[in-house]
Amino acid sequence: MKLAELLHLCLVSKKTGIITVSHPTATGKIYLDNGAIIDAESSDRSGVQAFYALATIPDADASLEENQHARVKVIAERSEYLLMEEFG
Repeated sequence: MKLAELLHLCLVSKKTGIITVSHPTATGKIYLDNGAIIDAESSDRSGVQAFYALATIPDADASLEENQHARVKVIAERSEYLLMEEFG
């Protein structure tokens, strides 16, 4: 599934889990808690910088592993704002 579609679904459905983003050139994870994006990590970035780096990978695939979450909230921005900034 494409990242934008999966993020929107997770936001609306208030999912908790880890989205794994994969592409031949980069990979990373986006952490969700009750539909909110709370953290992200890629090979060389973390937090909101990692989220934006992952969101701009063209044609990246994304998958959700539900109910997996062991992160402290690092990203202060609202999820809706992040989605509008990147995909709106």
